Amino acid sequence: FGLGTGRCEIEGVDCEESEIEHDVSLQMGLRYRFSDLTSAQRWGWKSGIELKYTHSSFSSAFDASLELPNVGYTMNALTLGYLFGYEANRLVLDAVIGLGLISGSLNNTQYYSNSDNSEMVEFTFESTRGLNIGLSLGFRLSPSWMVSLYGDQMSSLGEVEMCDIFSNECITTEIPIVSQTGIRFSKTF
Repeated sequence: FGLGTGRCEIEGVDCEESEIEHDVSLQMGLRYRFSDLTSAQRWGWKSGIELKYTHSSFSSAFDASLELPNVGYTMNALTLGYLFGYEANRLVLDAVIGLGLISGSLNNTQYYSNSDNSEMVEFTFESTRGLNIGLSLGFRLSPSWMVSLYGDQMSSLGEVEMCDIFSNECITTEIPIVSQTGIRFSKTF
């Protein structure tokens, strides 16, 4: 289980420049190691597979008096990846590359001060192919518990079709690339 902070980037531009800030990022996953090291042998290379669910949410500050839009972006990813790493006693360095599915939504609420009206569009996208690249540095607290600092990046493989749930209008565009950094707690069974 991992909890952290995130940032997003649209066509090379950081989302913070559009006043879209991070709300929450989390990860949950299972790892299976092909060759786990015994408690007596804690030095060596290892590999395995990882099934991981990742969630990130971003939003902007809404200010009706300045007629600023309320923008939000949510991304969910489910990936299956190959895990490769090195363990040196209590330190564990892991790298993972995975493929999977990304879904989510991008919404925008615009408030007009001349009237009491607001206009909202919410574009959703489902089941687009995604790529996950990650790196983590862990420290074994005990033979079964480990805490890690991790960095992950999720991106789609090409443009996606996003459709507005209110008007059925669709656009084809690139979705933001999401990067996460945080702390992960894991237990070995």
